[in-house]
Amino acid sequence: MQLNFLDWIIVIGYLVFALALAGFFVRRASKGEDEFFASGRSLPWWLLGTSMVATTFSADAPIDARKPNGYTTSEANKRATAKKSLGNHYNL
Repeated sequence: MQLNFLDWIIVIGYLVFALALAGFFVRRASKGEDEFFASGRSLPWWLLGTSMVATTFSADAPIDARKPNGYTTSEANKRATAKKSLGNHYNL
């Protein structure tokens, strides 16, 4: 697959944005332990609750090691269907 000029602009723009965002949060978290671990105690309750539920939900969704590549049956079927419809153009 050959990337054109616009693709490279998007990739480089994303990397610059991600590094700038990381730099902002590194400076902010460096202010102290309270800022690093508890975000300065400034987050609303619903955002903290959503984060806790999402963490618990992802920890309760095990990957079945008996399936090929660790995928569940539905994931393997989705990948096989996508491969059939898209052909071998994408590495699925």
